[in-house]
Amino acid sequence: MKKKNILIITPIYPGAGINENFTKVVAYFAESWAKSNNVVVFHVFSKFPKLYYSIGKSFKDNLSSIMGHPIPISSPENNALEIKSRALKIFRIGMPKLYPGQVPSKKKSQEVVNKIIYSIDALEFNPDVAVGHWLHPSSGILSGLSNRLDIKTNIVIHMDPKRRNKYYTEAAKNFLTHQVSGIGFRSHFIKDRFEEKYPQNCKHKFYCPSGLPDDWINKTIGNKNFKSKTLKIIFVGSLIKRKYPSVILDAINNNSEKFIYKITFIGEGREAKTILKKTKKYSFENQVEIKGHIQRQDVLNQMNNSHIFIMISKKEAFGLVYIEAMTKGLIVIASRNEGMDGIIVNGVNGFLCKSGDYLELSKILNEINKMSNEELNIISKKAQKTSQNFTETKVSSEYLMNILK
Repeated sequence: MKKKNILIITPIYPGAGINENFTKVVAYFAESWAKSNNVVVFHVFSKFPKLYYSIGKSFKDNLSSIMGHPIPISSPENNALEIKSRALKIFRIGMPKLYPGQVPSKKKSQEVVNKIIYSIDALEFNPDVAVGHWLHPSSGILSGLSNRLDIKTNIVIHMDPKRRNKYYTEAAKNFLTHQVSGIGFRSHFIKDRFEEKYPQNCKHKFYCPSGLPDDWINKTIGNKNFKSKTLKIIFVGSLIKRKYPSVILDAINNNSEKFIYKITFIGEGREAKTILKKTKKYSFENQVEIKGHIQRQDVLNQMNNSHIFIMISKKEAFGLVYIEAMTKGLIVIASRNEGMDGIIVNGVNGFLCKSGDYLELSKILNEINKMSNEELNIISKKAQKTSQNFTETKVSSEYLMNILK
């Protein structure tokens, strides 16, 4: 296929001055596409008053736990250009906001559009297609670009529209109905919810998950011994309320069958204190370990030595960590009606549980404990097979084909 010029708009992209806990999903796609195409990324970040960053630094863990996502504690350099390679360039443009969640005005969006057009003209970059991630500020910017450039525009929705109704302004709905060429969704559940709420919109819709390095997934994992003396459970993620890490301890304490568990929590956050309190309350001191933040390879090593992965969080668009656990043959317990619903089929290649429900989680753990080693290895093998659909090469190429349609 002939090289394409791809323009990406995103409010989140890794770099200097960016909280390292922010998702890197857009960067993975940009870097993959740049291997055989020309890619220019416009990172349109929120630029808050200085007081906001001061508060963020002082109460980072508390605010992250309450809001359910990482908090920016500094701002990247405005109007900066980073040249990653001949094929990948990143512009940083600050969009002033008074508070998180503020929908940018048409005037502010147009100011960014003007900067983008000036920048691509200077680069002599003529985009074949433009794609934005997250509804705001991307929809307003893409709308302005489509009025001035003859290009296809696509946008990827990361959040359940029924939970983020205020973001669907008349201008955003007009863009989604009349201007956009294609709409991508980070999960099947988000796509279903969007189509329920907004049935009249563009015809071309597609699924846009993340992927793992091909060599991680192509390795074959042998049978696991799920009936070892100690059943090892692992949680990997931010220790914040919406991910319900401490609920795992409630479920185990409630379990009618008193099996021997070892629970490892990998991650950082305010909920570490809650985990410690419950560990003491339930006398689990010899069974619980909090490792904090560790390197990715160390996380994979921990998964290799575990049997069950649990994260029954809410507001989870798509969690690559679940796929990582599935590649290692773990029995994965994820949330129903969240990002993994549709990828995990309950009782087939994993289990689904209501977000934060320790009673249902307890029942699932009891069900797992009653299953034979052979039955659990069948689920484990099916989880591994499912994960093979999520290589970086496969998902990035399918994503690119969709936005070029």
